[in-house]
Amino acid sequence: MVSAEPPEIEVHVAARIREARMMGLKLRRDCALFIGLCCLLSSGVDALAESREPIRVGVGPATSQQILAHVTAQALMKAGYKVDFIELEPGTDDAAQVDMIASGSVHVHPSLAAADAEAELNDALAANRVISLGNLIKSDADASTLKVASAITNRSWPGAVKVLRTMAFPPEDLDRMAQNVEAGRSTVDRVVDEWMKGNPSSWKRWITASRNWMTP
Repeated sequence: MVSAEPPEIEVHVAARIREARMMGLKLRRDCALFIGLCCLLSSGVDALAESREPIRVGVGPATSQQILAHVTAQALMKAGYKVDFIELEPGTDDAAQVDMIASGSVHVHPSLAAADAEAELNDALAANRVISLGNLIKSDADASTLKVASAITNRSWPGAVKVLRTMAFPPEDLDRMAQNVEAGRSTVDRVVDEWMKGNPSSWKRWITASRNWMTP
């Protein structure tokens, strides 16, 4: 008499197939959960790390300072940040400017005359109230002009600090732009717009630094 039950080997194979299907479903579910968790964590870190408030950029009275402040602002805006200008009145000494940065009234000064406020700057650096982001002018070997940001900037806009730290502006371009403005042949806004249009490889590299998690 022939048995109605399927052969043992067929039962074993069917069980293996069901097990494989279940494992595949579990793997797909786990992958979806993992991807969702990564997206959630990423958005949460970004929200915590980056403030949505405008970054206050100090603008000195000299033509070169105005140009550098506007270049800085444009780079930050292209990186996705909001920017407000804080006009520094003529006669505001450099020591007072350091105090404004340390207090957070100004978040970043792209062209602080460091030599004229050396003691005040060193005190603020030692107290961790400001950070030095290096020279903005490429040939400024003696670091007489520094990019200086408040400690608040470092905490609230770490990506912007990476942009600022990477920025280095050609002195010959700055001289030419300042001469055109002072001779009445152009304006600060116009020379900065022209430079940004003509030098995308420079400012795009600054912005790329802000999106690289390996960049300090």
